[in-house]
Amino acid sequence: MFKNPAKMAGLRTSTIVLAMVLLSMAFSGKRVVATQHHVVGDDKGWDTSSDLATWASTRLFKVGDKIWFDNTASQESLVELESVDEFSSCDLSNPIKMYNEDINKVSLDGEGSRYFVSGNPESCKKGLKLHINVHPNDKEEANVEGGSSSEGIDDTNPHGSSEDEDIPDVPEPPPSPTPKPKPPHKAPPPDVGPDSPPKPYYPPPDFPPPTPSSSTLLNGHLLAMVAVACFVAL
Repeated sequence: MFKNPAKMAGLRTSTIVLAMVLLSMAFSGKRVVATQHHVVGDDKGWDTSSDLATWASTRLFKVGDKIWFDNTASQESLVELESVDEFSSCDLSNPIKMYNEDINKVSLDGEGSRYFVSGNPESCKKGLKLHINVHPNDKEEANVEGGSSSEGIDDTNPHGSSEDEDIPDVPEPPPSPTPKPKPPHKAPPPDVGPDSPPKPYYPPPDFPPPTPSSSTLLNGHLLAMVAVACFVAL
């Protein structure tokens, strides 16, 4: 059983495109969640056998997404046009841009319509063309809707009261009298007169002289023995 060379070539190119998409998603880091990669025509790629109108109707294209055109098997070139009239009539006389690579990556940087057709007018008339509408990104809509208006709010008057309202005058209370300090309290002097009896005199008690301690006696005996020894030696 022989394999179909065209199908094998299409399978190889689809594998290459898928690998490139995965590499792009891996290097894009945090933007993987917000960015979608669309392979035009899926397995059939950029070919007259692809129903590109049905394929585009099942996709949602947003700002920041990327679309991939694989024309390695069909050898069909890619041209971007400006108006819907040029797109409908396959008028290639005034193209915006021409893509000459086998695999072309197109970034969707802004909102609006994009028109892509084959560089061959006959292939374009057979349906090899793509019209997509690029919608705003969800993050951009959230930033616009999340903004709040501050008109009509007075930061200096948060309660909404007007400066022209009449405020009744409230009389100020009179100041309280300052208390006078009291004179310091003095204790009366003791009554000392000529008739007061003199205070009695008590002599200090007689204490016996302290007895020498045992350590003092021992030191005295040692000194005496040393003196006797010195005398004998002489």
